[in-house]
Amino acid sequence: MNIYSKLSDWQKRGLITAEQQQKITDYENNVRRPMLYHALLFLSCFCIGIGVIAVIAANWEAIPAAVKLGVDFALLCTAAWGVWHSRRKGRNLAAEALLTAFALLVLGSIGLVGQIYHLPAHASSAHRCFNFSPSVPGQKAVVSRFVVYWLFPVAV
Repeated sequence: MNIYSKLSDWQKRGLITAEQQQKITDYENNVRRPMLYHALLFLSCFCIGIGVIAVIAANWEAIPAAVKLGVDFALLCTAAWGVWHSRRKGRNLAAEALLTAFALLVLGSIGLVGQIYHLPAHASSAHRCFNFSPSVPGQKAVVSRFVVYWLFPVAV
């Protein structure tokens, strides 16, 4: 249902007047949305991110274990703070996205610790460890649980 049919429905139900409907319609017709700009911005950020990942991957053996674990911990703290801050500000979509990122970072952390300390384990062990770990209080992240319960076992 697009905005114009919603406006028509609202006007018929008496929620808005015909004058308000016309003002909203005029506003929506005159607003410019920079879709190309946003698409190029996303694409450029994605490409820069892939480049950073490639540089890190090329030098992975040269990076000290303490640096790897420190950056991992900083990323986990940043994602957790982002979830808390987004929930506090009422930005539920951002909180859900950050909660999904946090869940994936926890899985990555399990793998990183295993790699650094040469711990023998199967992927199912990491999966069980994550599933039995305490979740974020008040978690509503359907996407996070989908990623953890369905996509992770398929990927390993």
